[in-house]
Amino acid sequence: MLWFHFCSVYIVTVWVCYLLYYEYKYISLKRIAYFYSSKPQAHQFTILVRSIPVSAGSSVGDTVENFFTEYYPSTYLSNVVVRRTNRLRGLINDAKKLYRRLVHLQSEPNQPKLKRGCCFGLFGRKVDLVDQYEKKLEDLEENVRLEQSEVSLAEE
Repeated sequence: MLWFHFCSVYIVTVWVCYLLYYEYKYISLKRIAYFYSSKPQAHQFTILVRSIPVSAGSSVGDTVENFFTEYYPSTYLSNVVVRRTNRLRGLINDAKKLYRRLVHLQSEPNQPKLKRGCCFGLFGRKVDLVDQYEKKLEDLEENVRLEQSEVSLAEE
């Protein structure tokens, strides 16, 4: 009697796998038909190019465009230069969070404005939170300016 259960589970598994294969094949054919029927677009064909030597007086985008129009004029569509700005985005997000905390602290009259400076607020001298947040915000603004200048220098 136990063999009957094992066989039925095996048959159901094979049937489900067949249905999944059939559905995948159907969806794949629909996707291929859609791509063949539509006009070619730039986002469908992507080439990643790294470590591009830049000549003096031109930007990375101009250099890439000149190269591809010279060597591949019939198939070249366009280019987009992407820069890594993760650190800059992270600094801006940190500054926004700190600014929201500072505004919340200043808007709440019964919110405690002092905190101990060491060991989870248990020991140390009392620190004014508004002053501490303002100093941190100034430091973050300076770091954002430096990072923005680095990104803008990399574009040139």
